[in-house]
Amino acid sequence: MLPNVSDLTNIKSGLGYQIGELPHKHDQFDFLKSGTLCGFFDDIGSLFRAIDVLNYKPKHNKSSDDSGRSFYAFDSLRHAIDVFTNKPHTIRNFKPDDRDLTAEDAIGQEVHYDVQGDYIDIGRFLEGIPEVFGRMEGGNPNSLYVTLLFNTNVVSSVSADSISFKQKQILRLVDWFESRGVRCKIRAFASTQCCHLDITVKDYSDPVDMNALAVVSHPDFLRRIVFLYDEQSKTWQSGYGSPTYFSNVMVHHYSPDPSDGLTIYIDDQSTNDENVIAKNFESCQLKVADVISSPDKRDFTRAYMVQL
Repeated sequence: MLPNVSDLTNIKSGLGYQIGELPHKHDQFDFLKSGTLCGFFDDIGSLFRAIDVLNYKPKHNKSSDDSGRSFYAFDSLRHAIDVFTNKPHTIRNFKPDDRDLTAEDAIGQEVHYDVQGDYIDIGRFLEGIPEVFGRMEGGNPNSLYVTLLFNTNVVSSVSADSISFKQKQILRLVDWFESRGVRCKIRAFASTQCCHLDITVKDYSDPVDMNALAVVSHPDFLRRIVFLYDEQSKTWQSGYGSPTYFSNVMVHHYSPDPSDGLTIYIDDQSTNDENVIAKNFESCQLKVADVISSPDKRDFTRAYMVQL
């Protein structure tokens, strides 16, 4: 359903990235018209690598490199790229959640990232329980995963401070899962009439890198880096597109792949109210925790949503 590389023409490929254009309107995401620039990235580093290799520069009204507005967190595009690529730890700030996450079938217990293959449960063997063998996938003996789909789009009236507050909620949520043995895959999307970007921030088997997640959830990732990509597209618009089109398709038509485990979709942001943001993240987290703790409640065909 989501756009993919096979949809593109005029593809430019490099280490970790493939960027091209849609030859015609996309079937499901029909706001993406012929000529729309689309990029697919294996990690956050490849997105910045493509900027260098393809020599992307601000164009049109150059909002990606504007200055002197509270709309941005940094004073220039160059400053943002420097921090994102050389000092991402300086924007990683969140308070860890120390609540327990337990499950009746002990998902993700004693995770070791480099462990794969068959195993024997010595405790069950010593107790004389017949079923003592299992299969370890990505350090998770019950193979339960969370796929987090993050829509980076934000309404223009939302402040940089409010986006930064949301960033902390996302970091806290992922840290909570990973530190309790639930492996996460994170995909970030920036998609409007101007451009469509699909970034694999983390795969299930990847070590946890909170720096990469901090970058894609930072206000200037959208308002400088994504805007820079928008400015390279044949379908660029002066308002840099509407954040609602991608959201409407995802909320009403997206069906998760059950093999992705539990799916969480974080929608575009339209509020500055930090209480609302915190409440909606908390509500989603409690729901997912309840589902994880009770195997009979698990539904891998639905997405658990954080709507902002």
